[in-house]
Amino acid sequence: MTPRTVQMVSGTLFAVVALAHLIRAAMGTSFVVGGFDVPQWPSVLAVLVAGSLSVLNFRIAGRTGS
Repeated sequence: MTPRTVQMVSGTLFAVVALAHLIRAAMGTSFVVGGFDVPQWPSVLAVLVAGSLSVLNFRIAGRTGS
């Protein structure tokens, strides 16, 4: 695989993760791990981190060209 392909795949995966967390945070969906109810703020943090990584990967892929 070329570096551009790796960056595009990584950017897409991070975008999907960010979208999933955004949906969870927006809908207020409950999430339980080992009997512990996980609060909403980790999803908001995950949206920021995964979204930033997605944008970064797409920018790098754009610089490398095709």
